[in-house]
Amino acid sequence: MKFLEIIALFFCLPILVKSQQANSVLLSDSLSLVKDTIRENSTSSSATPLPVNSPVVKAPAPSSSLPQTKKPEIFNSGFIDFQNSGQMNASARVFKLYIGEPKKFMLPLSVYSGVSGNNFNAGNTAASRGSEQMVLGLINPMSGVFNLSTENTFRFRKKPKSLTGLSAVYQVGEKMITGQQAFTFTSFSFFSAYANTGLLFQTGAWEKDKEKNMGMFWLLFRFHLVQTSNTFQALSGYPPDKAFFKGYSIGTGIEINNVLNIKSYYYRYLNPGAAIFEIPVYQLTFNYSMKGG
Repeated sequence: MKFLEIIALFFCLPILVKSQQANSVLLSDSLSLVKDTIRENSTSSSATPLPVNSPVVKAPAPSSSLPQTKKPEIFNSGFIDFQNSGQMNASARVFKLYIGEPKKFMLPLSVYSGVSGNNFNAGNTAASRGSEQMVLGLINPMSGVFNLSTENTFRFRKKPKSLTGLSAVYQVGEKMITGQQAFTFTSFSFFSAYANTGLLFQTGAWEKDKEKNMGMFWLLFRFHLVQTSNTFQALSGYPPDKAFFKGYSIGTGIEINNVLNIKSYYYRYLNPGAAIFEIPVYQLTFNYSMKGG
């Protein structure tokens, strides 16, 4: 048996040697191919930049020249009104947002909600002052239990870095007001559409030795037009027989960041047709902000 194995090994040995030589050549060729591939990759890596998401290369920062979309402002500001009738009104801006395209056409929309505090005793005096609150609520564009409006300011001949200037302003909206009937003194609510336009003058204002915290002083004159609803005409007991009130206002204020934000207004109806609407209305307003930082 051993003799046959020796003979088989003698005849197969040349075949094994040739197979081993072929495998050596194949292995050598494979090693050469791997070396060539590594060499090509190292050469191409020096000429080809790394991908942007590579930890070595940082992505370029976004350009500051791109238009920034204005974000909605929610519950970030409001004001407290005091008027000569003894009434106090607190209002907060529910939200302010913009509709349109940034840096092009934009329509600002603001929604305010307010409550009134009746600082007086009960009786006829209370009823009279409740009516006075309604009188102010009609002509004051920022009053109302619910108030939706759009407003804007257009600067005349705006100069770079100039604080002083003259602007045209407008505001259009609708609000819900709570009033009292003239004779029964029963409370009721109604909607009123309004519009106003005018001129705004503004210039700088600051504390002594604190010019870096520059604020603003402004003076505003507006003409008001108020449209009352059928509910008001049916329940109030007051004129006008027509559906419109007209009037004007003069306002002034100083706004300095973290120091002062106060406004005062004088309102007057034009030919209202009722004695209670002929009384001039004075209003003092304190603005506040709930923005952080």
